[in-house]
Amino acid sequence: MRAPGTPATITPMDEREIHVRLRVEEIREEFALRDAEQRMAREARPMERKLKELEEHEMAAEQEIAREWRHEHWGREPERPPAWEATPDAEVKRR
Repeated sequence: MRAPGTPATITPMDEREIHVRLRVEEIREEFALRDAEQRMAREARPMERKLKELEEHEMAAEQEIAREWRHEHWGREPERPPAWEATPDAEVKRR
């Protein structure tokens, strides 16, 4: 099977040149993929940090609300806890 655009008779040098061109193209594609992966990783790192900060902020807010509720109920647990503490499967429903 010959590559598109090659003559009907292929000499050993032509065959080697075709092989080299195909290999160069393959290497370029590998580098392009590697560059894309590195770019995506660079973009993902700040997003992961922001997500972690958001989760920490959310956790702190929930703890603050729980403290305020206990304070309002004279140190006792309220009759109805916050929604995220209401049921054992509340964590599953939140996510």
